[in-house]
Amino acid sequence: LILLDSLLQEEKGQIIKMGEEKRGFFDLRSQFIFYASYHNQPMNVLIHLFCIWQLVWSGLALLQFTPSLRSVSELVSLQHPLLQYAQVNLALAVTVIYVLT
Repeated sequence: LILLDSLLQEEKGQIIKMGEEKRGFFDLRSQFIFYASYHNQPMNVLIHLFCIWQLVWSGLALLQFTPSLRSVSELVSLQHPLLQYAQVNLALAVTVIYVLT
């Protein structure tokens, strides 16, 4: 990926020597290159495959005990027996944001 990035920079006329490269938080190109190279390592892929989902699930299980913000029956006019006890809390908000983004 670093080779690909250097080829792209050569096309644009932006040849940057190895020691002169900017490493800032908002330098999205270098951030992406680091992220892509780090997540191509086989051991890291296995760790993500087997461990990250358990951490996410544990965090959402803990967030399930946060106080409810509203009841679903207050937000939706549909009266369904399964929605009777459903609550809108932080776990639901995080899950919806994660699914939509």
